[in-house]
Amino acid sequence: MIFISMTKLIITTKQFNILREHLEEEIDPSEASEDSKALDTVINKKRNVAFLISRGKYGLDNLKKAVDAGLGVIKFNQDNNPNKLGYMVYNHGYEKQAQELANIAIKWDGYLPCAPDQGISADEVFRIGRLLGYNRDSVVQFVCDKFNLSPNYFKDINIYP
Repeated sequence: MIFISMTKLIITTKQFNILREHLEEEIDPSEASEDSKALDTVINKKRNVAFLISRGKYGLDNLKKAVDAGLGVIKFNQDNNPNKLGYMVYNHGYEKQAQELANIAIKWDGYLPCAPDQGISADEVFRIGRLLGYNRDSVVQFVCDKFNLSPNYFKDINIYP
């Protein structure tokens, strides 16, 4: 049993897990296939963090839209070039996840790699996918396909921010 003292609500662990699934929205990666769509998923609270790349006018328009929507923004350079920028945009309360993703991107010269030939591990790609709010099954399938792994590799891994 779980007891939440402020509301004096008593629920079972099973009920809590069902409730949690509905509170922590996840998206299919196809919903965020380009920066403007990725940004909209955060603005519409379908997920809490998105990775954007500054690409001329469209990049600046997306950044302005994020700021106007009241999202938090973490900026970082790409390719050690101060004129090439990446951003993590996030809903307030999710700065920790956004900062973790920004740190991963900074480690990889401002990008989030997703393939073994880029030198990243399957576990780190899994973590990136979960931090970006992609649903677990989609992330597992993607990583298994990219790294030639069995889905059983992830059966006991539950990495969620």
